[in-house]
Formats: sequence, structure tokens, C-alpha cells
Amino acid sequence: MRHRQRRCARRSAPSLPRHSLRWHSAAGETGSRTRSGGVGVLATPANLAGDLLRNLIERWASDVRVVSQACPSLVERIEDGELDSPSTTAPLRRYVALLLDAGANTVVIGCTHYPLLLPQLCALVGDDAHMLGIAPAVAQRVVQALQERGLTRVPTGTPGSVTYATTGDPARLADLIDRLDLPRGRVEQATLGADYADTGA
Repeated sequence: MRHRQRRCARRSAPSLPRHSLRWHSAAGETGSRTRSGGVGVLATPANLAGDLLRNLIERWASDVRVVSQACPSLVERIEDGELDSPSTTAPLRRYVALLLDAGANTVVIGCTHYPLLLPQLCALVGDDAHMLGIAPAVAQRVVQALQERGLTRVPTGTPGSVTYATTGDPARLADLIDRLDLPRGRVEQATLGADYADTGA
């Protein structure tokens, strides 16, 4: 399983920027990678709701067959730190099986939480499909936004610090960071502006 996880991680690639941009390059990216035109999307029910994904697929990948799989409660299980519990692995196994049974040979990890389940996903997908993740593209979009606003700092060779911002409970996020062994940093309360009110993220 360890070898399969490493191989799977190498095949994973940035594809989807955040929110509307999250899906914007998905169709072209997956369309160029898939061999049979079968693309599966694992995402939250909120991310799959509405017309955004459908419109972008129609615009950029009308010749690609896309199967969307909502994963209710998966984010909550991850945030509870239950990465290997049956309440997480059992539905995840079912969601992946539905996509593979539908003929998907490219699986898009359509939520920034889901890479925390990458070992489990790699074990389930195996060699049957490529996997594309959104986290690297989200990071690239953050860099781009900082550059557009003149907020990037001049490189000094000194490592920067990590600051987490959450619209939820900072204490809960701090505990989650510790349990998931994520990089340590300051945790701050954040309030989203009106432009982000309806992102569905």
C-alpha cells in the first residue's frame, strides 16, 4: 500500500482553483488527462449544487462525461479528526466505488479538506484512475491574489510564519491542527465579506 500511495501522490496534480475558479480549469485539465472521457468529481453537496459546475462543463468540456458524487458529512468527519474511523472510510469507499463503477478513470478531489484523506483515496483508487487535487491550484491563486494587491514580501531567505484564519471556532481549529499534525501557527477569527457569502465552499 505504501508504494501505491507514493505512486498515486506523484500522479496527483493541481487542477482546480478556489470557488468559481476551482471548477474553471477542471474540465480542460481532466479532459486532456482522461483516456475514456470518464471523469468523476468528489465534492461536498454545496459545491455540486447550483448551475456553476454544469455551466463550466458545458463551456469547457462538453465532450467529457462527468460523474459528480456528493460526499455528505465527509468534511465534518475530517474536522473531527476521524480520518481512519469506519464512519469516514466506509462512505468514502462507497463514493469512490460509485465513480469507478460509472467508468471514471480520472477522479477530481473537489474539496480542500479531502487531500487529508489522500492515503485512503490512493488505496481505494489504486491504478484504476488518475487523481487530480485542487490544493496546489488554490495556493497558486493565493499567490496570484497577493501579487495583484502588492502584498508579497521581498524574499529574505528567512522562513515566514503560518497564520490560520477561520470563520468558525478558533479553538476548535487549533485543536484540529494539532491532531492532524499540520504546521503550527497562529489561529485568528475571520469574517468573510459579502463577495464570499454565496461561494458554497
